[in-house]
Amino acid sequence: MLAVKVLERKSIIQLFGICLTIAPFFNVGVMVWVQHATKNYHWNWLTIRAIASSGSLLQYALSLLSIVIGAIMLRGSKNAWKYVLFLLGCHILTQVGSIGQDIRQNWLWGPFFLVNVSVFIFIADQLVFKTPKPLSPQELKDKLQLDQVSKNEPLVITPEPALAENVRQLHPEPAVTVAGDKAHPSFPTLYTRKKTLIQFEGFGAWAQLISVSSHKIHVRCLTVPPVDFKSRKIEINFRNGLVLQTWLDRKSDQDFYFEYPPLNESQIELLDRWVRKHAA
Repeated sequence: MLAVKVLERKSIIQLFGICLTIAPFFNVGVMVWVQHATKNYHWNWLTIRAIASSGSLLQYALSLLSIVIGAIMLRGSKNAWKYVLFLLGCHILTQVGSIGQDIRQNWLWGPFFLVNVSVFIFIADQLVFKTPKPLSPQELKDKLQLDQVSKNEPLVITPEPALAENVRQLHPEPAVTVAGDKAHPSFPTLYTRKKTLIQFEGFGAWAQLISVSSHKIHVRCLTVPPVDFKSRKIEINFRNGLVLQTWLDRKSDQDFYFEYPPLNESQIELLDRWVRKHAA
């Protein structure tokens, strides 16, 4: 809603804060002007003091509250609207007791009271107790991912062969060759020919496997990567008994390089078997 977006701007909140701060003084000025127009009172300090001191204790409290809440709103925080709601609620409660008599004196008090109630409901519904907008499927997926990231256990990546329909949807680019400068002597860098997708548990496929060696795995991002994983340890589960504890070594455009400690002979054998079965 456009009105809500406008009212949540810092400058607008500060403007309302200025209005609330000067409102009590403005009211006294209006009363002096009315008395001057109807009873020919003179503009002097005695007249202003007499009118200012003619109010009730409740009116003084509301005036002081208006000044305090106005000062709070000058900070520009959206949370300040809950104080405005409280102030408006106090004014409505004071009007309820005398609304009948006020309407008999002047019918304009009726619409004025209804306007106050409408503004109170609007502020309560749209600015203070605002119901959050339903999450879209993508936003819900991101929220679930953030919940997973907040846990202490490492994130889990599962490389799986891509289904034909997934390949058509993701349109992966052809694999590129990178130098295997640090590859293990008994396990050279192997480049994938099959479309093998990488997925985070609970997140879905987000990258394509490009190459794997005894110390590094290279993937290419196909969609928005999971958030907050660059500084965390990541567990890669090949689902054949081989589980590698990795970390992000570097990133180049859409390419991510994950490193892991040197593999022993049994791990190299499991990795070689997986690559030749699923990716070679």
